[in-house]
Amino acid sequence: MPLVDFENRSFDDDKGRLFKYFCAIINLCADLCLDRNFIAMEPLKKLYPYAICYEIISKNLYSMVLRHSFTRLVTTLWIDEKFVKIQLPDRIRVWSKLDQKDVQINDVSDFAFLKNFINAYIEEITK
Repeated sequence: MPLVDFENRSFDDDKGRLFKYFCAIINLCADLCLDRNFIAMEPLKKLYPYAICYEIISKNLYSMVLRHSFTRLVTTLWIDEKFVKIQLPDRIRVWSKLDQKDVQINDVSDFAFLKNFINAYIEEITK
């Protein structure tokens, strides 16, 4: 039976329960592909090729419910498949792993007045 007639036939035969079940299965397949689950994506790509999914999404012959389900599937199965690694800055430095040429030791005597102020302030608030 063509997919175009499936929804109408299902509503005539079983009040649309089989059609709703089919849409739920497509949504489940989309959920399985979330977070780039490549274990689920590989067999589903063979089962639902991009050309078939695109045809269902782009044709007005199919209902909006079915098109919505296949849009979710295309988004998780085909569009969100590519992983683009983002290089985040590493703000934490481990002293032992730094190269000596990168280490710049400041003269701590420059901050002696600040150290004395902090010590005096801590002693004052703890009394």
